[in-house]
Amino acid sequence: MAISMKQRAKPVRPTNKKMSQLVLDAGQRRALTTCAICGMKYKATKVADIQEHKKHHKHLAQPQTLSRTYISKHALWRSLANTTSILKYEASAPSSIKIKIEKAIQTALSQMSAGIDPSSCQQVLVYTQGVKVVGLLAFEHIQGAMKCEASAKPDNITCSDVSVPARLGIRLVWVHPSMRRKGVATQLLDTARQRAIYGCSIPKMMLAFSSPTLDGARLARQYTGQQDFLVYPG
Repeated sequence: MAISMKQRAKPVRPTNKKMSQLVLDAGQRRALTTCAICGMKYKATKVADIQEHKKHHKHLAQPQTLSRTYISKHALWRSLANTTSILKYEASAPSSIKIKIEKAIQTALSQMSAGIDPSSCQQVLVYTQGVKVVGLLAFEHIQGAMKCEASAKPDNITCSDVSVPARLGIRLVWVHPSMRRKGVATQLLDTARQRAIYGCSIPKMMLAFSSPTLDGARLARQYTGQQDFLVYPG
């Protein structure tokens, strides 16, 4: 007699339990962490990334320092407590100062992810706290700019094709993360308007910003009080 080794399949009984799909997480769905200070994106779960971020962060987050003598000699503005100053830097500055300011500009551009050529920042206002460089503003003289069209979406930056008169172009505004929301950018802009042309204070309506980032556009609207602030190609 032949013996069958096959077993009858058991009927599947209906169940009310909710089925869930199990997915093997190999890290592919984890988003990168973005450092708010140095701007680097990295995987917070990867040892090599963490170490690389520490090196990058230390290099960019540490403010450059200037000598008290240089600050005192070139200061255009000082706070009442004499703890913060604004001075004007030009490319003709001593090489030791030039190297430090160029490093500060590189740090600013890296944090902002701005496509600006550092060599184009020839006239720069430097905001110092003590001897530390904590703010920068690069400006240039211009003849015209275009109005940024007002939009219901603040993140949408579009400009008209019609050129209007403008006197001062703001190429770069940067504030160290430790000094943000303390009026540094406003003081830099005020000083630029008052000191860019000797004996002349430039009205806010004659101020234009070069290809601003979203944060830059918010600053421009807040400072000028105009939704249709001026923009010029950098």
